[in-house]
Amino acid sequence: MKLSKKDKKRMKYRRNMSPPNRFALDFYGQKLFAADHPWLHLLVSGLQWLVFALPLAVYVILTMWKAALNGAWGVLSVLGALFLGMGLASLIGALRRACWGVVPTVLFLGLGQTLFRTSLVMQYDPAASGLISQNMVAHYFVTYIFLMMALPFYGVFRSHIHSELRRTLREGEIRKWTKGMRNYWWYEELREQVGDTPQFGLNKAFTLMYLVTLAAQALAGWSVYGATMTNEMLRVLYALLICMEGMRCIQTHRRYFGRIVLLRKDDRGKWHSVFFSLFIIAILVLIAGGHSALLHKDLPGAG
Repeated sequence: MKLSKKDKKRMKYRRNMSPPNRFALDFYGQKLFAADHPWLHLLVSGLQWLVFALPLAVYVILTMWKAALNGAWGVLSVLGALFLGMGLASLIGALRRACWGVVPTVLFLGLGQTLFRTSLVMQYDPAASGLISQNMVAHYFVTYIFLMMALPFYGVFRSHIHSELRRTLREGEIRKWTKGMRNYWWYEELREQVGDTPQFGLNKAFTLMYLVTLAAQALAGWSVYGATMTNEMLRVLYALLICMEGMRCIQTHRRYFGRIVLLRKDDRGKWHSVFFSLFIIAILVLIAGGHSALLHKDLPGAG
């Protein structure tokens, strides 16, 4: 492996340093290892790819020998195999200082083996597989997609809050008062400085509701009752997003034009229209309604 002059200078100092922890990601350590041991570096890299693919290969062989891919549980098996492979690859990567760290490696290994073993039991143990409907398993994973679909709309509202704050505060003041988890997500310090406003309340309500919905889905989304409860929570989430979009539209139009406009260009050349927001609101309604329709379709015995 050829090193640039800048890298060679860094490696010169690096060789005189005490060796860092191998169970931590070390980019320059990898370059140094590749320069000193090129063939061993290729061997370890190849071994990493091999152990990454090994769990998935074992699962494919098992399904070919035992039974065909079993619906939604098969998806969970593949996901578990990939996490397990990432954890094993991280362990082998410690040989060339390419380990992702102790905590990520343990999480990948633990989560991977949990998902992998659970899915195998649910696929091949008749007593266990009869406890949960296959349709509900598929619905469980689809619900996470609906939860993720809410995040871009929330990101737009967060960006709107930031632009509103810049009207009265400097960028440095905003950064200063949004340090820390509570201040960043819920603007606690800013609420004391500029006063409580409806967008702060909507933001906090959405984030808390999102966490509660995520927890309810993870713990109880497998069952009919849990999925029904999550569906109702998802409706509340999207109702909050509709309120956020309405507030964003009203505040933005009033800022530039003093009133809500049908279609007009601001002084920066950007077009604004109430129909844009109505279109986004219609999309949010369709997403929430689509999840309810899917739930009805996936319920055991539903026609």
